[in-house]
Amino acid sequence: KQFCKATGLPRPMIVDSGGGLHIYWPLKEQITPERWKRISSKLKRAAKALGFLVDHSRTTDAASILRPVGTHNRKYDPPRRVALLCDGDVNDPNAFEAALDSYIDKPKRKKQSNQSGLVDDTPRQRARLASMLECISADCDYKTYRDVVWAILSLGWEDAPDLAEAWCLTEPGRFNEENCNAIVNVHDQKRSPSIGTLIHLARQGGWHG
Repeated sequence: KQFCKATGLPRPMIVDSGGGLHIYWPLKEQITPERWKRISSKLKRAAKALGFLVDHSRTTDAASILRPVGTHNRKYDPPRRVALLCDGDVNDPNAFEAALDSYIDKPKRKKQSNQSGLVDDTPRQRARLASMLECISADCDYKTYRDVVWAILSLGWEDAPDLAEAWCLTEPGRFNEENCNAIVNVHDQKRSPSIGTLIHLARQGGWHG
């Protein structure tokens, strides 16, 4: 609902894959693979801008075959049933792409770090963040895991969800895609831990920046 409200896109079809959600917008007519790549790239940009964690290999690969409704996801024991959660509207591709363009082309608000808590996206700040995250283990308790992900999202950077996922994946045995997606999707900027949380945790891990 949050994504559709922000972008102006219609209601999608939602499928529970057993390990995450698959979101579909059925189209009234066939489009070329080239156009799909263009539209899917815009979808990815919009999702990243709104702080949603997405599987980028699936959003841009028109040849991928996802799990059909009624089958089972056998990555889990016991297997999880793939279920339809919500039917979606059938869309005109021109109107669909126009809605995405309208959202993407909106003038970006200037980020004021001292007022909103956001951090300027500069090479220096990125290097600082990377050095901090190297000192914070992703093999930690749930609250710390959640706070680190939320603190990264609080930076306000376009690729913050990707940075958070990259940190989670430093401990592949600890990483769970479903849990990580859930943490990202319930992030609340107003109540989120900030860069100060990352500094505190990094210093506990030996960071001296």
